[in-house]
Amino acid sequence: MDEANNLRSDIYFKTDHAAVYVIFDPPFYKVEAGDFSDINDAQSLSFKLKQMGYNEVRVVNETINKFN
Repeated sequence: MDEANNLRSDIYFKTDHAAVYVIFDPPFYKVEAGDFSDINDAQSLSFKLKQMGYNEVRVVNETINKFN
């Protein structure tokens, strides 16, 4: 869990992106970034993270937290 929280903080500060979550999906902890309603925005962040060296980045379809 500490590794996931450290990764969460690292992504948060490197991307200036407020929506970064640590999710426990047994037996793994996953770090999710972004609440996007547009696939292009999600793919843009995915590309940026891959350029930063995060090789296991995937865009996934999830229920998001969207506040207007």
